Amino acid sequence: MTAADRHARVSALVYDLAEAGPAEREAVLSTEPDEGVREAARRLLATLEPDGPLDRPVSERETALTPLGTTVGPWRLVDVVGEGGMGVVYRAQRADGAYDREVALKRLRPGPDTAGLAARLRSEQQILARLEHPGIARLYDGGVDEQGVPYLVMELVDGQPITAHADAARLGVRERVALAADVCDAVAYAHQRLVVHRDLKPSNVLVGRTTEAGRVKLLDFGIAKLLDTEAGDQLTRTHVAVTPAYAAPEQVLGREVTTATDVYALGVLLYELLAGQRPYDLSDSTAAQAERIIVETVPPPPSSVAPADRARAVRGDLDTVVLKALAKEPERRYPTAQALADDLRRHLAGLAVEARPATAAYRLGRFVRRHRVLAGATVAVLLAVVGGAGAALWQAREARAEAAKAEAVQEFLVGMLAAANPEIDGRDVRVADLLDQAAADLDSSFADQPEVQIAAREQLGLTYYELGLLDEARGQHQAGLRLAEQIHGPGSLNTALLQRYLGDVSRELADYETADSLYALSLATHRRLLGERDRLTAEILAEIGTLRYYTGDYEGSAEAHERVLAIEEAVLSPDDPELVLTIGNLA
Repeated sequence: MTAADRHARVSALVYDLAEAGPAEREAVLSTEPDEGVREAARRLLATLEPDGPLDRPVSERETALTPLGTTVGPWRLVDVVGEGGMGVVYRAQRADGAYDREVALKRLRPGPDTAGLAARLRSEQQILARLEHPGIARLYDGGVDEQGVPYLVMELVDGQPITAHADAARLGVRERVALAADVCDAVAYAHQRLVVHRDLKPSNVLVGRTTEAGRVKLLDFGIAKLLDTEAGDQLTRTHVAVTPAYAAPEQVLGREVTTATDVYALGVLLYELLAGQRPYDLSDSTAAQAERIIVETVPPPPSSVAPADRARAVRGDLDTVVLKALAKEPERRYPTAQALADDLRRHLAGLAVEARPATAAYRLGRFVRRHRVLAGATVAVLLAVVGGAGAALWQAREARAEAAKAEAVQEFLVGMLAAANPEIDGRDVRVADLLDQAAADLDSSFADQPEVQIAAREQLGLTYYELGLLDEARGQHQAGLRLAEQIHGPGSLNTALLQRYLGDVSRELADYETADSLYALSLATHRRLLGERDRLTAEILAEIGTLRYYTGDYEGSAEAHERVLAIEEAVLSPDDPELVLTIGNLA
């Protein structure tokens, strides 16, 4: 066993012992087979509990040591604000009369490296004190008192944990997302100054109640590093002063801590804000079980466990954003906290988020975002056609054959719907409102032209999908599929295409069984009519591969993408970009 492995096992065992009652501690110790690790854990507990039995309440221990009115450095303790794993927090006032200020004074748990901690406090205090951001509580002072106990003096924040605030204020999903984006801004600011928090959790993210009501304020920024007995001058060393429920996989494994570690904790915080619970339940887990869950288990989408009144709004893009932030590998998460904040605000603005998987349907709709001015103009023309001008155009073409007229209208509608875009002449508008009006008029305007309806609903569904309006997309594809089955039959390519699109939407809504059955029907039709070696067949298989990946069937996903690659290598030129995309999916 290496020194790092032994350190990690001792630390994990101490967490379990600290949370267990006196009667259970020997049982917890018995779960560790190594006697040396058990003894080291006992010694560490004894060090952390210097003034009484392990079962004595923390508040009693600390109050006995530091009664109210005691002077710590130049500060007088006035009241107990709270207590946590690092120590007890007091409301304190300046005692030497130099100036008038009320602060939060955190008296840290004494440890075996008090001298080293004092040195680190001196070296890091100036760095942390320069974090001047409205979302970060300031660190004013720090040192070691006459009893040899380290302390920190910070800005006093009158607030409550962000999750408690969101529940108490009955915030909706949009308000919760906006709060999370503000937290990301504060974290991004500190990251730009090379400071990592390392212990983000609701109790360290408060929302103001009085003078700064509604504003988030992050506590203890960089404090975890100060408590790392091996930190030295390195920013990225791991430490034991973390909360396991919010710890990233690399933290529990004792690996390098980077800004990506904070991004993961932000993902846990966002998950809890949206779903009302954490991604994992570690309450009854041993240290080894908790480590395995954090490192290996893929959490369910937050929408699948969220309260009923929030699940629909979370489903889709927010699921994807949260799960990207919670990726096991740091490199697969958002590259920065600011990138996460930007994606959250894109969602709030009704724009496509960068975290969405690049499925075929999603790529198809990117026209919406690439050709903004042209797209806006064509939406205006579409409304004219669907809303009344269409009748005039129809009359102007009376001399043409009915089939030619229907085909012209179909092509026109499909082309314009594909170009729908949120910006018209430099103004921001809701494309969804325009599309809703067009969808409402389809039945009446083209009641006698089912072919046009099928094509229009297909494109409406795709455009809704690109805007993240998945329920609306599902409604359009369902209506188009019913018409296609009536006009072309259940085994036609037109029907198979709409089955595929409806499968895409069902998959993004986490309705995996429906998506699986729709893909199976579509694939069978494509194979029967086009054969195995066809590009459209390959596209269906690619969507199936993505579905398998979503459900955790990685072998099935790899098999599907391997079949896609075999087809594309047979029918495409070697330099076709689709081959690169498929190789990336397979990787």
